[in-house]
Amino acid sequence: MIPGPDKVVGCPHCEGAAKYTSLLSCNELDMEDWTDGEVVDDLPPTLVKCPHCGRFFRLYDEDDFFGPGGTEPETEEEENAPYLEEPSEEDLLKALAQGRARDPDEETELRLLAWRRRNDRYRSRVSFFTPEDIDGWKENLDALLTLLNEELEQQRILKAEILREKGAFAEAKALLSGPFSAESRATATFILSLCDQKDTRVRLIGRET
Repeated sequence: MIPGPDKVVGCPHCEGAAKYTSLLSCNELDMEDWTDGEVVDDLPPTLVKCPHCGRFFRLYDEDDFFGPGGTEPETEEEENAPYLEEPSEEDLLKALAQGRARDPDEETELRLLAWRRRNDRYRSRVSFFTPEDIDGWKENLDALLTLLNEELEQQRILKAEILREKGAFAEAKALLSGPFSAESRATATFILSLCDQKDTRVRLIGRET
């Protein structure tokens, strides 16, 4: 990874200026793919939280690999602007409880992110432990099971992964029993092996305990 200069963007909700660290290049070999669909890399998060108003907005589209354009700070105010934040599990669950998801697709996105932030306690990149008593985390998983479409291969795998993490191994294996494309087969096979081990933790794909 080669970091670039800080860049400034304006919040689309309150117009407050905030910074993020841009990226000149990154090494795909350093990326980590996890069973919950999280990809750990050095890219800025897609969805960010404004440090001024606390609302979320999309920093860049997922197909824009190196992130948004933004502009380099030109004034003292921009130089001193706070950094954008990544929404926490609690932030995301509160937003969902407040009905801030505008449609089912956005609700699915927010719920997936909340689940992945919860699973961060098992990833080596973070040192904190997400407490078990954050309101709504169990309900979030149940809602995701309803929202995810089994007809779509990637969503079927995610649904199976949620069931595995909940300890519903037989149901997870049933979802993973069908044919998969070459792109998804390794992930499905790996999750199946974790079901056989009665493992309920999120795992780095290809690396078992």
